[in-house]
Amino acid sequence: MVDRPGSGDRTARRGRTTIRKAALAAIDEIAAHGGWIPAWGKERIRSMVEGRPDWCVSRQRVWGVPIPVFYCGKDREPLVSPEAMEHVAGIFDKEGADAWFDRSVRDLQPSPAPRCAKCGGTEFEKETDILDVWFDSGSSFAPVLESGVWPTLRFPADLYLEGSDQHRGWFMSSLMIGIGTRGQAPYRNVLTHGFLVDGEGRKMSKSLGNAPDPQGLLKKYGAELMRLWVAGSDYRDDIGFSNAIVETLSESYRKIRNTLRYCLSQLHEFDPRRDTTTELLPIDRWALSASSGTGQPRSRRTTSTSSTRSTGPPSSCARWISPPSISTS
Repeated sequence: MVDRPGSGDRTARRGRTTIRKAALAAIDEIAAHGGWIPAWGKERIRSMVEGRPDWCVSRQRVWGVPIPVFYCGKDREPLVSPEAMEHVAGIFDKEGADAWFDRSVRDLQPSPAPRCAKCGGTEFEKETDILDVWFDSGSSFAPVLESGVWPTLRFPADLYLEGSDQHRGWFMSSLMIGIGTRGQAPYRNVLTHGFLVDGEGRKMSKSLGNAPDPQGLLKKYGAELMRLWVAGSDYRDDIGFSNAIVETLSESYRKIRNTLRYCLSQLHEFDPRRDTTTELLPIDRWALSASSGTGQPRSRRTTSTSSTRSTGPPSSCARWISPPSISTS
């Protein structure tokens, strides 16, 4: 149940509710201001939250972040208290989480020595399970946004950005922990993207040996061609990259470059004060009308996170710059 007085206006509005219901409400609040980018992200994560089982946060592993809980050596009654956890957290701050395994039980407990609430015993054993790694990543907003190490950062984050497989992973675990401990989502906006794949549609990875070398690409094709490839890509889907794709793109790039060079060559010895005229031919008026309707939308798309691409197909750029010939005879 979520009922944390003082944790924010959102919690006060929701009152006493379940983490699931509060998470669904937070998803809708983010969607209300267009925070799921692309918009289908809302329905994807909402359906997963609606149907997910209860989260068992413990794992039986030999390495990981320990769960700071003690058990009575006589009747296994758990010792869970804010004082005990804060004491362990203070040790972790200085020595790291391995202190749980290196120190004795007594060293890890606060003074005075705690007693079992059930039998009054003072002999305790340590929990041996670790936290689910998704709990680790899902709580990352706390050290990043609230530790004070980066004073310009504030909770909640403006943007979470990851691949489309994280609606079930990082996005959801962060949402659940944010709701359970802060009463609200730890992010205002969530942007998801596809994956970089090779010409055969396989995800690029070092193990497959199909991942490109960025420096080698810049050396072979130049930075401008790479910028054009990025600007023309739709991040919502998987983005293909191969030598064949780049070679095809380079043809479009050369057309654009050569068209611009030709246009600039026509301005040789052009003096605006001397050569400017208000008497435009029909073809001049058409060219200005076509170009004015192109530049501003493209400029807006390059500065908007909600855009899927900043340009159209590269060949369309050349068509706008170099309109088809019109006979005036």
